[in-house]
Amino acid sequence: MEGLLRLLFVVLVIVMAVVLGRWAASNVTIIEYQRGLLYRRGRFIRLLDPGRYVIWKPVLHQSVTIVDMRQRAMVITGQDILTKDQVNVKLSLVAQYRIVDPVAALHKLDNFTEFLHQELQLALRAIVAAYGIDQLFETKSEISNQLTELVRPKVREFGIEIVQAGIRDVILPGELRNIMAKAVEAEKAAKAAMITAREELATARTQANTARLIQENPLILRLKELQAVAEAAKKGNSTIIFSAPADLVDLLRTRVPPAKPQE
Repeated sequence: MEGLLRLLFVVLVIVMAVVLGRWAASNVTIIEYQRGLLYRRGRFIRLLDPGRYVIWKPVLHQSVTIVDMRQRAMVITGQDILTKDQVNVKLSLVAQYRIVDPVAALHKLDNFTEFLHQELQLALRAIVAAYGIDQLFETKSEISNQLTELVRPKVREFGIEIVQAGIRDVILPGELRNIMAKAVEAEKAAKAAMITAREELATARTQANTARLIQENPLILRLKELQAVAEAAKKGNSTIIFSAPADLVDLLRTRVPPAKPQE
């Protein structure tokens, strides 16, 4: 009987230990693209790499904060900014970034996404204010490069890496859009008029050269007339009478042999 009681006691202890163990411990799995920050009683202990860990919450007061290390996109829209020539434009930008130091990002900043948002806003305003409205469209890629280079060192110390940042959209005021649209149409019309003028000039030059050539060689015109008559004669049985100058007749006589009399 005493042996049975001891056995029951051992089984009860094992069951209680299992129950307490499950209550006191929890499993934490950190995926490949994540990192974990392990804390004990509120103090940072170490950085956890991908893997599975047992955390003793009630006993050791441990906790884990998981940080996603993948590249992310931040879109900032509706930024009203004055250009160098005092034109109010509305811009939107997009930035590709990732966390490279989760300890710095969480310990140095209250909210790293808010911090990055503010830095991008300030940098965009500072850069755009140095450009006129025309330059804003012509050097859009250059402005994007400047934005990336300006923000990158400021956020690096906080564990954030800017991969690329740039202007996505430029929205002009309604009146300015209409003016620019009219300017584009006027430019297209001017180019079309220039092309037409060049074609007309080329035609006039050709005609002038032809007139000069005919003036220097009058027989060319007569030969053209003969060609036209020959073409017209091919179309039907018609009798065509036209006058020919003596010089053309003499020319034809010298070049065309007389017909032999029929016997």
